[in-house]
Amino acid sequence: MKKVLITLPNHDIATYYISSWSKEIIKEAEKRNISTLKLEGNKANRKNLISFLEKQDPGFIILNGHGDENSIYGYKEEVLIKVGDEEMLRNKLSTL
Repeated sequence: MKKVLITLPNHDIATYYISSWSKEIIKEAEKRNISTLKLEGNKANRKNLISFLEKQDPGFIILNGHGDENSIYGYKEEVLIKVGDEEMLRNKLSTL
């Protein structure tokens, strides 16, 4: 089964809105029988992201949150992905 992983940090006004808008993505994925793995609220952290990538092997990842030129942040600005993490994202963009 095809899988998509989405982070929904939802800890401030900006991440609240992006998490809410992402519910439409989740609905559409479910209509297409795509398994949706969600890291919501405080579960949108680096440890859980790495665990999901290793154990669930999603074919597509949507990382919601803040960031800068070197990182993407999850819940309460914890770094999810940073420069140098390219290997763990290899082959994570495929046709759904």
